[in-house]
Amino acid sequence: MPVVGHFDPKSLLAIPVSGTDGYEMDFNTITMKALRDFVVPLSWRAQYTGLLHGVAGWFDLVFSGNPESDASQPIEMSTGPSAEKTHWQQVRFLFREPLAVNSGQIIRGWMHCVVNDMRSYTVDIEIIVGPYGELSDPSQPFEPLLEKQNGKQGIGARTAVATSMVESDGTTEEVIVVEEDVDGLQFTRRRGRWELHEQSYNYSYTGTTNDMLTKPEHLCMYEPQNTDDVYGGISYTS
Repeated sequence: MPVVGHFDPKSLLAIPVSGTDGYEMDFNTITMKALRDFVVPLSWRAQYTGLLHGVAGWFDLVFSGNPESDASQPIEMSTGPSAEKTHWQQVRFLFREPLAVNSGQIIRGWMHCVVNDMRSYTVDIEIIVGPYGELSDPSQPFEPLLEKQNGKQGIGARTAVATSMVESDGTTEEVIVVEEDVDGLQFTRRRGRWELHEQSYNYSYTGTTNDMLTKPEHLCMYEPQNTDDVYGGISYTS
């Protein structure tokens, strides 16, 4: 379930995408249809080597005012973890299993939001770390990773196949062969589904924690020793 609550911005593996680089919605022109079903493209470059546990989300507001009078002086407000606290807080979508990320690697994916019967959103997210592999089509029916659904293996699942091997002495031994997923991305892809109305709350972060305990290395996030030696997302040091 989604986790709602403020969190330490030092725990972010990548620089947040916001402002004109983020996903924009103009509430003066957007249609109801576009609000009911939309896809947010995701793309970051990891700043640290560590474990990616999920995707965090929040929104920024820009009140442009009357275009005939004060449009040149918009009022902006952020609900992000680095901004002043608001009652909207932030939301975290945590994967069932974390994903290893190296400093410099590109993290790409999508977030598909569809209105549900609870006057909220069903949120599907898929991400891939690194340059290899194709993202699935968010418009297709959701199918989880590493799980069975309707008797079929989910995308990225491992399958076990039993075969028989006849030994030289005439005995028969059953051998289990494990086949990896078709695109070989079981270690670099994560996908999940969350019902936004089934959120839980975590108010443990107050913003007054000891700085020594929130340094990246204390959060198991490590910077390359030489930023000039980052190649292919892996840091090489001399």
